[in-house]
Amino acid sequence: MARPTSKTSSPKPRRQAQDWVVAGLKTLAAGSVADVKVERLAADLGVTKGSFYWHFDDRPALLSAMCRYWVERDTEAIITLVDGRTEPDEPLAAVEQLFRLVFTPGDDLDGIEAGIREWSATDAEVAAVCRAVDERRIAYVADLLVAAGHQPGPARGRAEVLYRIVIGEYVWRRYGGRPLDAAAGLEAVHHLAAPPG
Repeated sequence: MARPTSKTSSPKPRRQAQDWVVAGLKTLAAGSVADVKVERLAADLGVTKGSFYWHFDDRPALLSAMCRYWVERDTEAIITLVDGRTEPDEPLAAVEQLFRLVFTPGDDLDGIEAGIREWSATDAEVAAVCRAVDERRIAYVADLLVAAGHQPGPARGRAEVLYRIVIGEYVWRRYGGRPLDAAAGLEAVHHLAAPPG
């Protein structure tokens, strides 16, 4: 006689705070900050709302964590990656590496970047974070251009133009525009980054 087997449901997966943050950013990328709701994220993650409150006091705490994660992943981690892949005496290689990353669509970068910027139009704290991120990114590129032989003033101007190309590309792709051909984008980067003389 066969032994009876017990039917038990498999436990729900445990979610970490970062899972909620990433789910929030994906929702932001696909829509807007108004779509980032605890109930929706819980359903997307296959867990109960109780899991959320284990990690966050409330929705504003999640939104703050999303901003911090965006700053770290899409600015600081990229700078660290580029610095690690290039030699300090190769600033133009670093500029090219940076823009190769940008001109490669994927991983919700377009939607997240545009979503954060849309959100910043209605939230002063997020707007301040965006301004700080913009300054960090522009200053990083300007420093690379100075290291390549540009004077600080022109380097800053060129870095701002390059950065606006990047933001434009993110927004363009977010709303269904065909991605800029990577070779064409890099040609513009080379033109703007080339040292004087």
